[in-house]
Amino acid sequence: MRVMTWNLHSCIGCDGRRDPDRIARCIGAVRPDILAVQEVDIRPRWSDPVHLLDLIGEQAGVHRFETWTMSSPERDYGIAILSRWPLSRSAVVDLAYRRREPRRAIDATVETPEGPVRVVSTHFGLTAGERSDQVRRLLKAMGPVEGPTIALGDFNDWFWPGAVGRAMAPHFPSMITGRTFPARFPVFPLDRIFLTGDLRARRVPVDIPWVASDHLAVVADVSRV
Repeated sequence: MRVMTWNLHSCIGCDGRRDPDRIARCIGAVRPDILAVQEVDIRPRWSDPVHLLDLIGEQAGVHRFETWTMSSPERDYGIAILSRWPLSRSAVVDLAYRRREPRRAIDATVETPEGPVRVVSTHFGLTAGERSDQVRRLLKAMGPVEGPTIALGDFNDWFWPGAVGRAMAPHFPSMITGRTFPARFPVFPLDRIFLTGDLRARRVPVDIPWVASDHLAVVADVSRV
């Protein structure tokens, strides 16, 4: 199964142009089976003819679960998981930290052809203190990490190994990443795919134009051991 995580930056590319169709085309070129997206931004004033997640779903699967960290009549903003296979369970983990930007995680089970896989997607905060708090609370909310599990998203962990990597390592012995930010001249591996020991993965190089978002995507082909 092909797994992808990508921070969409509200579909605003490095050229300053907002282009949901460009985002959808890039995802369609990868053809992920499971997709985690961050900075999903829905604003009625943009009057998009197709809802962004419906547009992406045409390329990544109609099964989805989203949660909004900021929601008002003017804007819904948050994260989502999309899949070609059904989600049999989904839950939201609140990771809000003091007065920082609200953060959440999605904890879902994807019914893949090889059996159920737990998929946890998130977008951590920008400061070291909130990331340390968020990874601790996320792991506590997850409970025992048993069975095939993938944790992925934008962890904003600028240094490696940082607090996130150290906390995740006992539960997720393998990881797929790469320099993903800033997209034009990537330096920092902010976006990652963590895997439990009963999964193996191979990073898939993808030819997504750097101009599409301020982050590059991380893509891996994942299978059971």
